[in-house]
Amino acid sequence: RTHASIQIQKIWRGYDQKIQYGFVLLDIIRVQSVFRRFLDVRRANARLNGIVKIQSVTRIWTAMRTVARCQNAIVTIQSSMRKSLAVKHATRQRKELVEMDSDVEVDSN
Repeated sequence: RTHASIQIQKIWRGYDQKIQYGFVLLDIIRVQSVFRRFLDVRRANARLNGIVKIQSVTRIWTAMRTVARCQNAIVTIQSSMRKSLAVKHATRQRKELVEMDSDVEVDSN
């Protein structure tokens, strides 16, 4: 009788240990899964932040290039306008000088 109860306890303890091992194994797998998910989310966020940074730098570069082109166009327009005004001014002065010379010639005759 004692031998039978020892056998039953031995079998029960072995079965109980297998069940406990299974629960511990499931807990380990759960912890690994949660941690791997955490790492994946962190990697995905880092990747997304990198993409956003690349887009931002690209947009800034494009905007700066557009501004530079606009500034060059403004300088060209200003230069043309100043040249046109200078030519008009020089023509007007030449005309006035010619008129003054002709007035002087008429007066001297």
